[in-house]
Amino acid sequence: MYSRKRQLPEIKDGIKPITKLSQRFMVDKGVLEFIARAANISERDIVLEIGGGLGSLTQVILQHNPCKLIVVEKDARLYAILRQKFTGQSNVHVILGDILEYTPPLSLTKVVSNPPYHIISSLLTKMLEWPFKVAVLTVQREIGYRLVSKPGTKSYGRLSVLYRLGHDIELLRAVPARCFYPKPKVSSVVVRIARTRELNLNYGEFSMFLKQLFAHRRKKLKNSLRSIGLKRQELEHLLKAIKGDKLCERVDKLSPNELLEIYEEYKKAAKKELT
Repeated sequence: MYSRKRQLPEIKDGIKPITKLSQRFMVDKGVLEFIARAANISERDIVLEIGGGLGSLTQVILQHNPCKLIVVEKDARLYAILRQKFTGQSNVHVILGDILEYTPPLSLTKVVSNPPYHIISSLLTKMLEWPFKVAVLTVQREIGYRLVSKPGTKSYGRLSVLYRLGHDIELLRAVPARCFYPKPKVSSVVVRIARTRELNLNYGEFSMFLKQLFAHRRKKLKNSLRSIGLKRQELEHLLKAIKGDKLCERVDKLSPNELLEIYEEYKKAAKKELT
């Protein structure tokens, strides 16, 4: 059983959540403790928290004694509160900035956070370039389902492919709306992402390629490839290079590994066009 004890956040100097920034404070201590435990934080870990808010999760993470905790907060009001609250904590480093423009240290091992929902898709794409080993995040249920979806299912798409390549993903538990202040209009889940292998891959380019393909998800691959703006010779090289029955398969039926192979052939075709 998980604790349903809720603690309303301490609002200082009239500060209230900004809805357009998806500021929703986690107010259920039991869920906060669950998130920190799920990350299995040790004294060797360099941990990143995205959007520290009023420091509720920050405090719980610190109870697990990480080597260093980096908190990136975009809201200057909340940054000031975090700086004041954790002054004197030598292993806490609070940064004022946009997480989508932040580059974490190469020593980063874990990401533990309740990130803003309005940036979650962009954030997850950005995180692929970070060196973390484990991430425990609270996300919209729809996003959680996308991460674990298999080929042929309704939720299978770009994020499914990106994260099923090189990661083990678990949906750990649901988080009711009452656990937040203010309550979100969507359901939430805690997801655990463990990196299993490093890929020598430009994730930004691969993500854009997948986005173009999945815009025509129900088309056969050969027709989808014709719809993404390839030059004639690039398309000819690519169609010749793709083996088996993949060309006649629908995009949303192809596995992550198959889509990665197709992307690699696409890159080769583009190089041939340049030579």
